[in-house]
Amino acid sequence: MKVERKRWDDVTILNFIGEFDAFNLPSFSEKIDGMIEQGDTKMLFNLRLLTFINSSALGYLLKVKKRCQELGGDLVLVQPSKFIKKTLLTLGLQEVFGIYDSDEDGVLSFQQDVVTMKLGGKDAAVDEKLAGTNAIMFRVVDEEGNDLFGHNPQIGRITSLEDGTVHFKWQVPAPGPRHLVPISTENFSSAVHPGTRMKAKFRQPFARKSHYFDIGGLVSRVTSGQNEEGATEAQVSMDWQEVSDDDRAALSGYIADMKKFKDVLGKSGEQV
Repeated sequence: MKVERKRWDDVTILNFIGEFDAFNLPSFSEKIDGMIEQGDTKMLFNLRLLTFINSSALGYLLKVKKRCQELGGDLVLVQPSKFIKKTLLTLGLQEVFGIYDSDEDGVLSFQQDVVTMKLGGKDAAVDEKLAGTNAIMFRVVDEEGNDLFGHNPQIGRITSLEDGTVHFKWQVPAPGPRHLVPISTENFSSAVHPGTRMKAKFRQPFARKSHYFDIGGLVSRVTSGQNEEGATEAQVSMDWQEVSDDDRAALSGYIADMKKFKDVLGKSGEQV
């Protein structure tokens, strides 16, 4: 069996390829246990290319989930192959594990404090009353769209959305291994500033559940400061320039609808 590792925000993603059984369990479990004890407690196992798993390996997955939860994290499964899905259903383990259709969905499942998207200007506060999601995955790219800091996206939280601009906050991580923490407080100012080109992906409230909007554009505003926990938190405004006609129409329609709702409710001066 082969296992490929990558990291999105603070979630460790392991892609399993081949067969997971009692023969290779000792070597892989030792490595995974080591990751968890070093702080990788938010784990995502992509099982799309895992063709077989035996009872010992399944028991180990349960052990990993329990240990991660004890340390404040969790283990979720993504895209189980036909054989793995049948095995999980037969044993009733779909009630135990969170199982998702994509890495994006699995990563977003860890955002327990995700609040909701609202309309507003650049200085608007987050409104928790509007149902939806406000997680946004973003990457810093060059003019050709090539990643400048690795291909794994960072995860922020949208605070407001207006026609042509998305505003989000992002907790900037402390410095770490460059392949795992490509942008940190150490190089944030040089990596993210007005004029920085980004690619971003996010969901729209009340939209198709599995649909993500892909946009590209330039950072127009950046501020940063310390949050209540003492961590560095950045407020970023990104003007989108690259978006499909269908997505632009859907987002513009959503924004227009929200403005109409505010007018109808007679709360134009309040948050909706």
